[in-house]
Amino acid sequence: VAPTVENSNTDNGSYELTPQGGSADNYEFVYVSGTLTIDVNINYKVEHYTQKADGTYLLEEEEEIEGVKGQNVEAKAKSLEHFELDLTNENTVKSGKVEDENLVLKLYYVPKTYSIEYDLKGGAMEGENPTEYTIYSSDITLINPTKEYNEFAGWTGTDLSSAKENVTITSGSSGDRKYVANWKENTYSIKFDSNGGTSGAMSDMTNVQYSKETTLTENAFIREECNFIEWNTKADGTGESYSDKAIVSKLTDEKDGIVTLYAQWEDVTAPVWKYESYTNSNSEYPEFASSNHTLAIKFTGTDANYELNNLSVDDIE
Repeated sequence: VAPTVENSNTDNGSYELTPQGGSADNYEFVYVSGTLTIDVNINYKVEHYTQKADGTYLLEEEEEIEGVKGQNVEAKAKSLEHFELDLTNENTVKSGKVEDENLVLKLYYVPKTYSIEYDLKGGAMEGENPTEYTIYSSDITLINPTKEYNEFAGWTGTDLSSAKENVTITSGSSGDRKYVANWKENTYSIKFDSNGGTSGAMSDMTNVQYSKETTLTENAFIREECNFIEWNTKADGTGESYSDKAIVSKLTDEKDGIVTLYAQWEDVTAPVWKYESYTNSNSEYPEFASSNHTLAIKFTGTDANYELNNLSVDDIE
């Protein structure tokens, strides 16, 4: 029977041992006392490095973790504000085996990349705004977009309480961002010209949106002995024509432009005829003495749209 050694304490440390017991035929036991050293738990370190603006690394945090000798261990990444783990760094030591207190695991972190999203609402960029940034990015001043027939009315979006034309993302900012372009459509005015009208008045139509369908104000001009026909963009009627109370849009693409519409009139006055001359087929009767002769009389009128009908001799003075 072999000697036994008993001790219930298994914590790290050194313990004096005294063997006892045991027996064997023809043998006498000589007991030798000794010291037992227990060294099971061993600490190791995990170092966390963050990248600085110049590309070098700073020891951000150091952990000392209790391990077991002979144990394979792996470093756990930290949640560091504005940074994310970069396992591609060649100096990374993600895992190791605990042999002594010399084990040091190393993790490296780079700045998080945040996105910048733009909604131009039909506009276009004359240049290019960045679509991502980090806390180390320099100040970013947004380039404003353009849109045909519209005026840029500012950006709305991240960190903006109202539309703002000049937006700068300052260095050190963080978080994903979205910006929406706002527009104010060009407007113009419509003036009404009586074009010879004798009475009546009409106010201008102001702040007419370029693409919005708008009903023209009903004609209020009057011209004696004339009927209103339509509106025209030229006084002589050779431009674009529009009926009274017509629905119009896009009369001009000029910002704050002015469109003048001229009234077009139709004369309704009866023509005035003027006697010029006559000829008689019978020279013996130079006067209007007989209806048996052929009489040719020439008249001129004030309006080519009228004909002279039912003329009798009694009508001629």
